[in-house]
Amino acid sequence: MKTTIPVQLSIVPIRTTTRVTTQTLHILTFIHRFRHVTAKHLQASLGHTSVTTTHNRLSLLYTKGYLVRQYGPDDIAHNQPMSYCLAPEGLVVLRAYYPSVRYESE
Repeated sequence: MKTTIPVQLSIVPIRTTTRVTTQTLHILTFIHRFRHVTAKHLQASLGHTSVTTTHNRLSLLYTKGYLVRQYGPDDIAHNQPMSYCLAPEGLVVLRAYYPSVRYESE
C-alpha cells in the first residue's frame, strides 16, 4: 500500500522590477495629455536638440510595450510622421506612479 504525504504549496507572487525614470514619466504623461504625439512634439517638450535622441527614447518605450505606433496608409504615401499613443501597459505605469489621478478609461 502506497502512502501519500500531503504537500502544502505556497504561492509566491513574482514581481518585476522595472526602473521608470523621470523622463519616462514625463513622456507618458505628455502623451496621455495630448493623446497622439509625434517625435517632433516630444522633442520640443523634452528640450532635446537632436530628434535621434527622441526617436531612441520612443523606440525603447515602444519595445517595453508602453507606447503604440500609429500611422495610416495615406501617411506613408505622403511622408507624414508616425504618431505615438499610450498603450495599456503605459497606463498601468502612470497609475502606479500617480494613483490619485483619475484617468479616462476608469
